[in-house]
Amino acid sequence: PELSATTTVLLILSSFFLALRFWARGIVRASLGIDDWALLGALGVVFCLAGLNYAQIAQGMGRHASTLSQDQLVQFFKLLLAFECVYVTAVASVKLSLLLMYTRIFPGRGFAMASYIVAGAVIAWWIAIVLVCIFQCDPISKAWLPWIAGQGIDIKASFIGNAIPNILTDVVILCMPVGQVL
Repeated sequence: PELSATTTVLLILSSFFLALRFWARGIVRASLGIDDWALLGALGVVFCLAGLNYAQIAQGMGRHASTLSQDQLVQFFKLLLAFECVYVTAVASVKLSLLLMYTRIFPGRGFAMASYIVAGAVIAWWIAIVLVCIFQCDPISKAWLPWIAGQGIDIKASFIGNAIPNILTDVVILCMPVGQVL
């Protein structure tokens, strides 16, 4: 129940804050920009992510694997694979929306070029992580059938390889407007 409640609360908060953004743009009579629509698209991806999360809960997420049937485990692992791909898509979508907002607020050519370079890094990271998620096992089906013969990647190294560029792009995106604001 806690997993479902947390997912629901975060969906409501995300929707509420995006609605506030659109409402504020309407109050000041500002037209919606591509960054606003990109963030709306990112929220759509987050809703897909939440749907996968609810489905994982229904298939046993949060319970010990020994209490689940083999069919539940297979379904859970399939959902987990999809969740991994959609998760990085959601993260990348939000980052790209922020970069689009930066180019709208700070229209200088140099700043726009920096935004495009960081966006390229975010897109490259997203593609790499999705490919790692899909091809983490050989054969691919071992990701949802872990008991079959085959091999998988070092999951700890994969998490580190995912986290480092993810955090670095977060820091860069957070620091980019500091000079402009000052």
